[in-house]
Amino acid sequence: MKGNPDRNAMGNEDDPTPEEATAERPPAHCFTHGAMNTLFQVFISLPDREYARQAAKRAFRRLDGLEQELSRFVENSDVSRLCQAEVGERVILGESTVECLQLANRAYLETGGAFDVTLGSGMESILLDPENMAAEILAPGLRLDFGAIGKGYAIDCLAEEFLDWEIRRFLVHGGQSSVLALDPPEKEQGWGLRLSWPADPPRELLRMEASHIVFSGSGLEKGGHIINPRTGNPLQGKRAVWVWADRETPAPGPEEEMQATDALLPGNAAMMDALSTAFMVMPPEEIAAFHRRHPRIRILAAREASAGSEPVLHRFGL
Repeated sequence: MKGNPDRNAMGNEDDPTPEEATAERPPAHCFTHGAMNTLFQVFISLPDREYARQAAKRAFRRLDGLEQELSRFVENSDVSRLCQAEVGERVILGESTVECLQLANRAYLETGGAFDVTLGSGMESILLDPENMAAEILAPGLRLDFGAIGKGYAIDCLAEEFLDWEIRRFLVHGGQSSVLALDPPEKEQGWGLRLSWPADPPRELLRMEASHIVFSGSGLEKGGHIINPRTGNPLQGKRAVWVWADRETPAPGPEEEMQATDALLPGNAAMMDALSTAFMVMPPEEIAAFHRRHPRIRILAAREASAGSEPVLHRFGL
């Protein structure tokens, strides 16, 4: 996969059960839930498995609610209603949809349109009114798909739930490609993450001990299923991108400040998801220019120069 959690480091069915684990290192309990066309997994390092299970159950309930609001495949979701709205129509939205649109617009501006949840139909066709939780459609033919940012947003929401339960030693990922890691298990430096080349999964490009980071990876093994929103054409060739940053969310400022190119980007899983998708489209020199504006974001990009060749690696902030 694009960004593989090291399962031996994080805990799986081969790890000791709570009864077998020593008191010096609480076990990492694993809970899974299918949503948003992927498998979400949560690893919680806590002595009390039942408390961890109840927290995961509550978090997954919120995840199901998000899918009903953000999925374009749900008939009456916010996304479906926006896509079906007529020009000039004003649509009342839920908080999650408004937040995703704000994040998507920020990523759209920062990447010069390389990230676009409207699939090329134009972020400019949506007039967002966050204060009144509404949006107006300005042009016909709106297409909207939160697939490249919704999974990361969901992970951010799951993390909020665990913090509300006063749980801090956890890692949550969606499909292994979007990750949020907070405090590691006791006496551990971090949660093990392994980055591998999609064309040759056993080949390890980087290993890290993750703690207090948000992470996202995107990869293309054959080509054809990722569309460049700038051209409308599918990407070709084998390539992969991994993006990560310290987990933090800066306080929102005035609109003009939020749109400044040197303003601090939100350090959350949703923004990392957006950036890893955008960097699949952007050439290395454009990614380098982005990194000069946002040096705290670390990037590893790999591309196959020719069929069967060794991947060419571009490192930014590493």
